[in-house]
Amino acid sequence: MGEASVEEMVEQEDIMALQSRYQSLDAKRRVALDKLLDIKGSIRVFSRIRPFKSAENWRNSLPISVETDKIKVKSLGSKKEFIVDRGFDQNSTQEDVYKEVQPIIKSAFDGHNVCVLAYGQTGTGKTYTMEGVRGNPGIVLRAMEELFREITQEKCEKYTLTMSMLEVYMGSLKDLLALKQHPLRMDPATKSISIMARTSGTVEIEGLTDAEIMNFKQATSLYNKGRRARVTSSTNVNETSSRSHCLTRIIVRDGEKGKVVSKIWLVDLGGSERLLKTGALGQTLDEGKSINLSLSALGDVIAALKQKKHHVPYRNSKLTQLLRDSLGEGSRVVMIVHTSPSEDDLLETICTLTFAKRVRSIESNRELSEETKKIRQKRIAELDHITKEAEKELQILKVQIEKAESSIREKNQAQFADGSPRSPLVLEHVEFAEISQHAEKIMKKLGPKVKPHSMAPTESSKQRQSATGESIQKLRNSKFGHKKNLNFLGSHSLSVTGPFNLKSKSVDQGARRGSHSTNGPTVRNILPQHRRRTSIC
Repeated sequence: MGEASVEEMVEQEDIMALQSRYQSLDAKRRVALDKLLDIKGSIRVFSRIRPFKSAENWRNSLPISVETDKIKVKSLGSKKEFIVDRGFDQNSTQEDVYKEVQPIIKSAFDGHNVCVLAYGQTGTGKTYTMEGVRGNPGIVLRAMEELFREITQEKCEKYTLTMSMLEVYMGSLKDLLALKQHPLRMDPATKSISIMARTSGTVEIEGLTDAEIMNFKQATSLYNKGRRARVTSSTNVNETSSRSHCLTRIIVRDGEKGKVVSKIWLVDLGGSERLLKTGALGQTLDEGKSINLSLSALGDVIAALKQKKHHVPYRNSKLTQLLRDSLGEGSRVVMIVHTSPSEDDLLETICTLTFAKRVRSIESNRELSEETKKIRQKRIAELDHITKEAEKELQILKVQIEKAESSIREKNQAQFADGSPRSPLVLEHVEFAEISQHAEKIMKKLGPKVKPHSMAPTESSKQRQSATGESIQKLRNSKFGHKKNLNFLGSHSLSVTGPFNLKSKSVDQGARRGSHSTNGPTVRNILPQHRRRTSIC
């Protein structure tokens, strides 16, 4: 075995060792992340307060204040506290919010269904948190970018993504990615969509568009198309109030088997508010009632799941039916409740935080002791450190594996360039021409008399050549006499004039008349079954 082959084997073994280390470390990271999310809770509640609007009056003393895991509200001389998993004040950024959501999005590759919901009063920034604005995207687009980044790091063929968008409007479902019936209409075509709950606990939505997304740019384009088709209307609280629930679903599939790995639901819920304050009438009033009923049903489902009740009332709303397999056991759920800092919205803020408290209610119906909280926070910090360190080392290992594989490819290419032997099946036309020219040069050097053994005449071929020569000589003598200047075999060559003209691809006129024109004497050779003319060129 050559030195180069031994070196290549060593490099391949090094790559296998790196890949084995990568798989082991990735498994360790997944275990740590699962434990971390389990300690934090499978259903987590965040709170975000929007900044003041320019038209709002604000004071130095705000009615609502935010701590890391606590929201304090001053109302009519009294103070109320609401415990949350994470609080975001007016100065929090989109990046700050997404950092808390990011580990949950990543857990989708570990087989966990994920559900992120934006809840709150109309005009408190739910759509901003989920959609964002140009140059400052929200959770939906950041999550999509995260998914494609993870897939790229996993070498792209392991997972595929599909995307769907639908709207729950007054109890009916509308496909936001369906083709339009008319090019001038913004509303998508009406499609029959039905929800099918399987005995396995999974949910299938028949008739819903499920578009494969190949890259982040395509996903962004589809998302923008869907959100533009959403129903909005003006109320006393918000000029462009969302009058429906908008759900974006991303399905992660195994690229080879096509099996569903997980589902991710990113939900911008309709605004919850007191109908009296909105000044809604007619259809807008009905829309508000429908939104509040479905939000109440969602609260009932989450409360039942937290309390581990035997019966969970999924069927009370289309919204909860859709989210059934992404709210239950093994799923990761985040609800971000949005509130206003304005004193005018204080009652709505208290209602929203009361809903959050209900969702977050602990199974034992009591708060943890301070000592237990400290132990819990310490364990969370340890697992968070393990997860982050593992992710850093995984990035280093990826770079090392890519460099090693690139080195082997470059060496193989260099060997081919230096003329290493290859199979004749992959030789190009130019290479065959070069080989032929080289062979001709060798034959010339050997001399005209030297021929390959395969070209040497056999006894039977010698007899045929002798008989043919004698026959031709007899014919020549009978036609032209013994003319020595007609060296038939030496100075002239035989050519057959056929009935087809190769240039014009038409039947030769001479052949039609039964005669052939030649430039020299014609010899008629009698052959069995047919007659053929030959001419001396």
